[in-house]
Amino acid sequence: MAKQYYSVLTNYGTQVIAGAIASKQPLQITQMAVGDGNGRATTPNSRNTGLVREVHRADISAISVDPRNDKQIIFELTIPENVGGFWIREMGIFDNQNRLVAYANCPDSFKPQLESGSGKVQVVRMILLVSSSDAITLKVDDSVIFVTRGQLTPKKITATTKNAVDETGHSHEIDKASTSQAGIVELDSSINSKAENKAATPKAVKTAYDKAVAANDNANTRVSKSGGEMTGGLKLKANYGAPEKKWDYSGFYAGSATLNNEALPYFQIHIGSYGGNTAGHAKSLGFDLINYKAYVMNWNSEGEYIGKKEILTELHRSDSVTSASSETVATSKAVKSANDNANGRVSKSGDTMTGKLTVSEINLSGRKLQFGDDYIYKRNNGASDAFVFFENTEPSDGSKGNANLSFRSASALHYGSGKYVNQYNSKAPYFVEEDNSDVYSYFPFVKGRVRRNSRWGAALSLGYVTSQHIGGGFIADGFGAGIVQLIEDNGKYFLWKFEHGGIFRSSDDVVTGSGVSLNGVNSKVDNLTNTVNGLKLTQNLATTGWCRLPNGLLLQWGAGSGAGKKQFPVAFRQVYQVVSSSTCRGDANYDLDLFFNNTHVWGRYQTNIRYFAIGE
Repeated sequence: MAKQYYSVLTNYGTQVIAGAIASKQPLQITQMAVGDGNGRATTPNSRNTGLVREVHRADISAISVDPRNDKQIIFELTIPENVGGFWIREMGIFDNQNRLVAYANCPDSFKPQLESGSGKVQVVRMILLVSSSDAITLKVDDSVIFVTRGQLTPKKITATTKNAVDETGHSHEIDKASTSQAGIVELDSSINSKAENKAATPKAVKTAYDKAVAANDNANTRVSKSGGEMTGGLKLKANYGAPEKKWDYSGFYAGSATLNNEALPYFQIHIGSYGGNTAGHAKSLGFDLINYKAYVMNWNSEGEYIGKKEILTELHRSDSVTSASSETVATSKAVKSANDNANGRVSKSGDTMTGKLTVSEINLSGRKLQFGDDYIYKRNNGASDAFVFFENTEPSDGSKGNANLSFRSASALHYGSGKYVNQYNSKAPYFVEEDNSDVYSYFPFVKGRVRRNSRWGAALSLGYVTSQHIGGGFIADGFGAGIVQLIEDNGKYFLWKFEHGGIFRSSDDVVTGSGVSLNGVNSKVDNLTNTVNGLKLTQNLATTGWCRLPNGLLLQWGAGSGAGKKQFPVAFRQVYQVVSSSTCRGDANYDLDLFFNNTHVWGRYQTNIRYFAIGE
């Protein structure tokens, strides 16, 4: 039985492989394609230069030499799950010049696509028999990896695995680890083992670490016998001879005790000595560790404590100029600081400041606060408001001065909020009082200016004009209009008015955010009106009637009997065409010879006619 599915080298493929063998320059085959044969099975032919109908092409996934025959080259193409929706009946491989080297047919196979509900990875393979496998470069797409199911489920390797070779590949025996070679290591959680072929677990390491930390902490809390520095205090037990409260030895001594009903403990250093009852009084230093005081402790010849004298130490000196203590002594520095502080203060009787004054609150018992020629003026009628003036003379009560305020930012609470109908009598965070309202003028409420004069300077203001311009004049008694003004440094300005009748007026065109021009809309409306007027028809709709179209065309129709002339309802300037139908009075039909001019239409015989005429 003849082979049904096989692969062939194309004429081009035979030629380039022969050239590769002769020149010892391997052929680079880079891509593989599949096709559906245009819906039919295909037969490989060496004259093929391409697939019948290609449906998918990609870089070759794998190229290898058949381990059973080094003259056979195996080409593989892996088609991922997200590619599909076509049949596979043919395949081909292409070199780096994008030319077909070999062609093969294959059994029908449908490659679904993941989105269809069934996805799969499909691998197609082509095997070529060549004279020498060295003639083809074994170069693959490193981004595609295809493994067998056996390789995905390898056998386990244990400490007793033996070296062997089977149909799935090699498995290896692993050496036992020692101090001289790597290998499998047994884990051990003990901390007292001396084995050299085991490894400590994290548990064993943690146990050893915790013990080391504890030992280190214990060592750090002790003072070495050879000497060291203490970070805390050292308490020495004293032996005074409890009943007599006496020293029982001479020389250096340190201790603490409560002596002769003294309420505070003392740390004492013996600085005097005596020998029996013939020696002088002994002295020692005592420290009140609670109140930070030092004393000279006195002892009689019997070694009995007989009193103390306080020593003024550094702790008794104080640089404070605000202390009320009777236990400390002010230093010269404290005295100088107090004197300098007094000299730098403002006298109650009046003084001149040389620096800035920062206050949290000022209570104006009078009416003004003056800064040079500038004032903050408060009304004397009990009102809580105040005015800032920047002028050389104090204004009269209740008047307003000129102020220039310069600040980075100003914030205010909501004030005057409420219904629209109440807004005339309510105020706002910034409010301009009514003034000169009977004078026709423009009153700006808020204004801002940018850039310098002659440098594209401009000013924008929001305000009110107190009268409307009506009929070429101005009417003072009446509502005005809200104004937004934009003025340039050259005097040219533009106004946007909000009138009391609800009308908005603009100095020029109004353009929407989408670019629609109000002037353009008006022009289009005018054009539309003219167009509509031009489309109006004139007519007389009757059994014998007429209709004149906007382009001048005149349509007329009618009916009549007999051979006499029938007059058009409207005389034509020119007749283009007349059509008619005719019937006799009896059962027979007669041919109609039709005649017409600009005013009439008629037939040769006595017949009934219906006509339709077109002209102008």
